[in-house]
Amino acid sequence: MSSAEIKIVKDGAWEPVGEDNPIPVNQAGGATAAKQDAITAAITALKGIGNNNLTDIVTTLGLQSTAANQTALAALIGALTDAAVTDPTAAGSEIALLKGIIKQLQGDGTGALPIEVTGSTVALPVDIQYSNTRLPGVGVVTIGTGAAHSAGDVVSTDAGAVIEIDTGLPAGTSGIILSSITKLNQNAVFSGGAGYTLYLFSESPTAQPTNEAFTLTTPGDLEKCIGWITIGTLVDKGASCAVLDIGHNLDFTLATTDTKLYGKLVCNGAETTVTGAVITTILGIAAL
Repeated sequence: MSSAEIKIVKDGAWEPVGEDNPIPVNQAGGATAAKQDAITAAITALKGIGNNNLTDIVTTLGLQSTAANQTALAALIGALTDAAVTDPTAAGSEIALLKGIIKQLQGDGTGALPIEVTGSTVALPVDIQYSNTRLPGVGVVTIGTGAAHSAGDVVSTDAGAVIEIDTGLPAGTSGIILSSITKLNQNAVFSGGAGYTLYLFSESPTAQPTNEAFTLTTPGDLEKCIGWITIGTLVDKGASCAVLDIGHNLDFTLATTDTKLYGKLVCNGAETTVTGAVITTILGIAAL
């Protein structure tokens, strides 16, 4: 077979290709219309939008990952050792900016907690630490000499000890009294008892001894008074007496250097107390 001559196998013998003996396009394993269409579709897909050639495709793929691009991406993300950036106008890596947010939430940044959310006209305080916490504030009265009281008399020690109630809130913050439980450590209520009024103050008021008519002096105690709550009539519970009161909803603000509230307990009825009996009031307090 000549090197310049093209032959095909036909009827079991080699025959030269010519006009009378063309290459059969439908011969098994040869070119077909379907195969040509598939090749054309593959070339079109490789070219993509803009009719790129193979050189364009290779160049584009090469641009996706280069040493310069990797360096720029690493600088954008940053390193775990990057210092926190708390100034929103300052530049910083993503890690530095995320550290800045965490630092602000922890109260160690340039911002202040509680976080203040500001709108176009109002500022809304959000206290993260205390907003959903109810805290017990406990006030205790140990009665001095038992005696018949008139309605409106102070119930206290003979010297007039003021009730101290630790709110559990930071000094200078605000809270609200939602409920109270008042207990008496004996198995019988006081004769003539009709409940109490607990007067509350942000600073310690003037002391008044037990069985003295309550008075709210001014100037002085009136300016310290945050309000008062009504305590219901004690009920005999067997070994002790108690009463639960809900819905006080008395809001207050603590003194700037104090975490306590102060109180005076005043009887609402003409009751006869017992020497040394202890009245305990537990306030349900939530922060505002």
